[in-house]
Amino acid sequence: SEIVSDRENGILVPPENPEALAAAIYELAVDQTLRSQLGSAGITVRERFAVETIAARYLEVLRGTVA
Repeated sequence: SEIVSDRENGILVPPENPEALAAAIYELAVDQTLRSQLGSAGITVRERFAVETIAARYLEVLRGTVA
């Protein structure tokens, strides 16, 4: 839930709730617009939280504390 916002860049379902998961999968299967929106938003999340991006941020922090 720290990375995924429900219906903005993914669909959150309660843990251990197969009915909710099945409903979310079905909704994605029948709604092309929702699939496209979430897919585009997911690319942004992937770029934002990529290992290279996070590593660069850590280096910026470390360089700032050393300098």
